[in-house]
Amino acid sequence: MVPIREQICRGIIPKKIVSVCHYEKENNWWVAKHIKSPICSTVSCIDWHPENVLLAVGSYDFKARVFSAYVKEVDEKPAPNPWGSKMPFGQLMVEFKSSGWVKAIGFSPSGCRLCWISQDAIIYAVSADQDITKVLSYRGNEMPLKSLCWTSENTFLTAGYTCMPYAYSVNSNQITRTAELDVPSDKNSSTTLNARAMFQNMDRLAVQKNTATQMNTLHQNCITQVLPFQGRANQGVTSFSTVGFDSQLVIWPIKVGCIFCI
Repeated sequence: MVPIREQICRGIIPKKIVSVCHYEKENNWWVAKHIKSPICSTVSCIDWHPENVLLAVGSYDFKARVFSAYVKEVDEKPAPNPWGSKMPFGQLMVEFKSSGWVKAIGFSPSGCRLCWISQDAIIYAVSADQDITKVLSYRGNEMPLKSLCWTSENTFLTAGYTCMPYAYSVNSNQITRTAELDVPSDKNSSTTLNARAMFQNMDRLAVQKNTATQMNTLHQNCITQVLPFQGRANQGVTSFSTVGFDSQLVIWPIKVGCIFCI
C-alpha cells in the first residue's frame, strides 16, 4: 500500500472540474492538475482510495465515477487493482448512473467497495473485486441523506434530513439498514427553561424551544456530516461524530455493537 503523502493537498472546485494539487518544495509553490472530462455538472463530493491513487467523484450530472489521480512526478507507480490496470492521470476507471444528484461518496477500508448516496435518499454500493457491473441499491423511509462514512469493510453510517444517524451492512447481494442510532430528546426539559435561556435559544435558532417545535431526536435539524471520531475503518471505529444545522456537535461511542450518545 502506498503511504499517505504528507505534502499533497487534494480538493474540489465548485465547477465541472476536480483539482489535484501537489506542493513543489524546490519552487515553493503548489501545482494543480485538473480532471475535467467527462464531468458534465458541478462536482459535489470526492473520496480518496486507501492506496491514494484513485479518486471517487460524485456530481450533479447524476453520475458516480472513479478516476485515476496518479501523478507520475509524485506517486510511486501503482500496481493493478480491481478498478483497473491502466491508470494515467485523469483516466476514467468506471462510471455509474445515479437516480439523483450524488451527495456523498466513499470507498470502503480495503478500497474494493464504493458506496454513494443520491439526492432522493437511495443508497448504492458496488464491489470491484466481485462483479463490478452489479450495483446494489437500497431505498427505505429515510429522508434525503447528506453524508456517509465507513466503520468497517461491511458496515457504514449515513445521516441527513431525518436528523438521526443510520447504520447499514452490505454484502455481495444487498444493503441492509441495521439500526436507527438516536437518543430521544427530553421534551419535558423545555418547562425548566428560564426566560433568559428561552430568548438565547430564540436568538440562536430563530425558534422558540417548546413542546410544539421540538423534535423527538437528539439533533433538532438536518445532520450535515458524519465522521469517524476514534479508530479507523480498517481497524474498527469506536466512536463517530455528527454535526448539524442545529449547531450541535455530538460524539456517539460504539460499544459492543451498541451506540450511545454522550
